[in-house]
Amino acid sequence: MYLLFSLIAHLLMTLARLAKPGGLGAVAAESLAVKHQLLILRRARRRAPYLTSWDRLALGSARFWCHPNA
Repeated sequence: MYLLFSLIAHLLMTLARLAKPGGLGAVAAESLAVKHQLLILRRARRRAPYLTSWDRLALGSARFWCHPNA
């Protein structure tokens, strides 16, 4: 029951972000940033993940699309 409530709450928050000006870009950038972070974490390493310059560029550029108040 808690999981269903959590999913509905996340859906409503995503819809609210889409309704704001520039919301589509913010939601898309956030989604791409999360997918990229998952790819980094799935690399075969036991310590902290090694960030390439491409990783830093991708995550840094996604920061400009995501709103800090979201």
